[in-house]
Amino acid sequence: MNAGIRDPRRQVRICLALLAVSVVALVSGIVAMSTAGGETAVSGIAIALGLLGSVIFFFMLLNFVWGVRVFDAIKRGENMIGRWTVPADEFDRFRANEAGHAADGHPNDYKPPRDTPPGGVEVVFAKDGMIIGDTYFGLATTGLAHIRQAGIVPGDPLCLGFQTALVTGRAASSGTPTLNTVLGLLRIPVANAAHPEAKAVLDHYIAALAGQVVVKPDFWPRRIRWGLWAAVISAVIAGTGFGLEALDADLGILPLILAVAGTIAAIGGLVLAFIAWIFAERQRGH
Repeated sequence: MNAGIRDPRRQVRICLALLAVSVVALVSGIVAMSTAGGETAVSGIAIALGLLGSVIFFFMLLNFVWGVRVFDAIKRGENMIGRWTVPADEFDRFRANEAGHAADGHPNDYKPPRDTPPGGVEVVFAKDGMIIGDTYFGLATTGLAHIRQAGIVPGDPLCLGFQTALVTGRAASSGTPTLNTVLGLLRIPVANAAHPEAKAVLDHYIAALAGQVVVKPDFWPRRIRWGLWAAVISAVIAGTGFGLEALDADLGILPLILAVAGTIAAIGGLVLAFIAWIFAERQRGH
């Protein structure tokens, strides 16, 4: 199930706050260790949690900043393939239908607001994503979050339906990490006056799923390059840390931080490049 990104600007503000807290914890731990003349339980926990949080929330911040840019681009009409506004009365019927689907065990990835705006709800489709109201959904055909099918869901109003898939990691019973694919269904209402636009959207996504249309062909190759560059730069940072440690440089725990963080980031860069290569091959139909 893919819940999309609701109000990405709010998510950016949350990530900034959490990143700031993590950086403060990291710096506080380093200062405490320096003052005590060595590592203590409190300083060790502060450094570990601060470093972990800084890395996680930094990348989450980048993700949501990217989400804001994509959200704004779609709103401006870039790569737009369909746009309509579902009138308030039609959206009310859509929400009532969704309550029935949820009761039958077929919930929608999109959660309609409790109150319908008087002017209706705008829907904008781009070539690999869409916005309904204030929520963005990626509709890429490859990636950790992707779609597998596209079609029509009968009803009043008519809906475009997409089978979504979200690849997540989990630990198997043996303790080894495995990948798990969570399937969902995204139903987007079509205004009664917008059936021709909806057909154009459906035709595009059916062609994309069949490999007849490749959207953003450089998306995954670019991420392969990013991952490899990150791995090289991080390896240099890690090597610097190990070198300073070997020279017994009087720099406190800085060499250790460089060595550990650089090694983790280098491994992460290689993993990113490998995953991007797999998705690039799938995008090309291999």
